[in-house]
Amino acid sequence: MSGKRLSYVHTPTNYSYSYLTVPDRMQQLARETPDKDVYVFLYPFGRRDSISVGTLFEKSKALAKSLIQLGLKKGDVVATCLPNDKDALISTFGVIFAGGIITHLLLRDEDGTDLQNKLRQIGVKYLVLNPGVNEEQLRACMNFVDEIDQSGCARSIKVPSLKMVITTSKVKGMSLLQLDDLLTGMQNDDVILPRLDPEENIVLFSTSGTTGDCKFIPHTHHGVMIIGHQAKESIGYETQDVLYSERRIAWLGGFPFMLLHDCPKVVTLTHPIANLSEHCRFTYSALLNEKCTIACVFPATVVGLLDMYQSMSDRQILKSIHISGLTLASIVMNAIGVITERVTNCYGLSEGGVITSNHVSEKNTYLEFSTGKPVAGVEIKVVDTDGFIVEREQTGMILARSPSMAKSYYIDGNTTLPAQATSGWVDTKDIGYVTEDGELVVAGRQSDTIGVLYTGGRYMRGLITYLEALIKDHPSVLEVVAITVPDDVFVEIVCACVIPLPGKKLTTSELENFCKSKIVPGADNWEDFERIMLFQSFPKLYTGKPDKRALKEEVMRRKKEEPKK
Repeated sequence: MSGKRLSYVHTPTNYSYSYLTVPDRMQQLARETPDKDVYVFLYPFGRRDSISVGTLFEKSKALAKSLIQLGLKKGDVVATCLPNDKDALISTFGVIFAGGIITHLLLRDEDGTDLQNKLRQIGVKYLVLNPGVNEEQLRACMNFVDEIDQSGCARSIKVPSLKMVITTSKVKGMSLLQLDDLLTGMQNDDVILPRLDPEENIVLFSTSGTTGDCKFIPHTHHGVMIIGHQAKESIGYETQDVLYSERRIAWLGGFPFMLLHDCPKVVTLTHPIANLSEHCRFTYSALLNEKCTIACVFPATVVGLLDMYQSMSDRQILKSIHISGLTLASIVMNAIGVITERVTNCYGLSEGGVITSNHVSEKNTYLEFSTGKPVAGVEIKVVDTDGFIVEREQTGMILARSPSMAKSYYIDGNTTLPAQATSGWVDTKDIGYVTEDGELVVAGRQSDTIGVLYTGGRYMRGLITYLEALIKDHPSVLEVVAITVPDDVFVEIVCACVIPLPGKKLTTSELENFCKSKIVPGADNWEDFERIMLFQSFPKLYTGKPDKRALKEEVMRRKKEEPKK
């Protein structure tokens, strides 16, 4: 094979690394621009909170000292279960300043089982908890916490590592330690913060768990600084820009990397708005009122805003719309020239930050599902099932190597489970190909193969991704997720779960006829093992991605209720 045609792409590093700890970097920023608002938190009911870099630095220091007084040691894991609010931001930096490891979790099961399992999995010692509306989150936690006293000390047989619970508001009938007490009420001037090293772990990100149990990935001070530069490169913002972000602080895409890099102003939503139309109206208002120049949003929000912009007289053109963590169908590019000057996208991993970045200013130049070229310092290659590199334009398994790549997964205080091979390459679990121009096109997950007992049985790699792209082309479709479910005849079938655009009438028959008019490569009579179901909304993971496991359960439930043919 010619070396020029190999599916290997590398972008050299053109910047110097900042080898600082997070507290040292925050101290620098607090000295340079102490009064600059770095985060604005918007609540669905109208409340607005903001915090300057100077205030964030001082509150983080105060919380760190209080946590040390309470017994926190270097390397202890602290979990939060909070909205996307100021408490979550201060807790993040306070724990890091104290030498702890922060992780942000969400409670999904009413009885708290999912949270209990994660706390136990990573050996959490401190839990910062928002009691929730009508205290439902606290009640869920009390299913696995046996006792909490007024000083915050906790005892749990089911989570033996848990030593303390801190709440962010008062609880009726209970006297509990509150976060505000740690920020203002403790005498800790004599407490000395620990000396930290840039190579020490500070945060655990979890994989999305889209198709299986999530894993926790530790990142260091140094790794976080590198990802901050990657974020700037992938979004293309300037320090004076105001960014609106739908991403939670809990997720890799919402973590305050940019704050640590060069401190732009970020506006974000504290609580999700379930109704898409209301969500888009809120987003539109926030963009105008906060004078945002860049919007980091999900594709469904872009489509909803496009529909709104047609009738708005006071609309503004954004500098950029940024989509991260999701491959893009070309429909999103319709925003160029209407809502935004350009659309940017990035492909990344919880294990390694940003891998590739794509900036599109003309929609007719966009290649479907292209994620662009590697960001500075990152290498990618595409290999076959034997691990050998393939030629460009050939589909295979995507591998990545990056200076910000985590070396291991985190389980109960141990980081011995390797996340990468000895050579530093990480299997992304995705399939795709590299174009002649060196762009990475992501075709789907390696697990997106469907084996069917059909004409002797065969595997159809990439069929799910192809069907999603095909159905997204229908003018009345807002969102589509294709999954595989068990079938008595074909072993597995593909089910396309579809959300129509608001106000559009759509039937499964219409979509089936639309699909039958298209050609699916290598899948004769594919409609025999394909199903379409309509939804008003999808269950979501905390990252905002569709929860495919919950969706699969709903599809199987509906399928079971169908009359036998």
